[in-house]
Amino acid sequence: MHVTSDKYSLLSRFINIFFALNATLFYASRLVINGGYWFPLVAAALFLIAEGIMLWPWTDLKSNKVYLTCFIVTAMGAYFTVASILYWIQHPT
Repeated sequence: MHVTSDKYSLLSRFINIFFALNATLFYASRLVINGGYWFPLVAAALFLIAEGIMLWPWTDLKSNKVYLTCFIVTAMGAYFTVASILYWIQHPT
């Protein structure tokens, strides 16, 4: 069914965009290592967990519980990414 694949493809695109944003802002500029930022690491781990759930071969992608779990984990990762950006703006190094 297209509805199931569409909602997971949109969620996957959102994860990829936020993961790329996270990597570009914090890992490429070495703020994670030098600045001691931990939230980007937590956000990256949450994004990887959500992608892992979606890519796991035995996951039933038609289940709303699986989608809700992936959505909540992705929302938490987005929260940590936005919190990292706000902290970076308020405390320049």
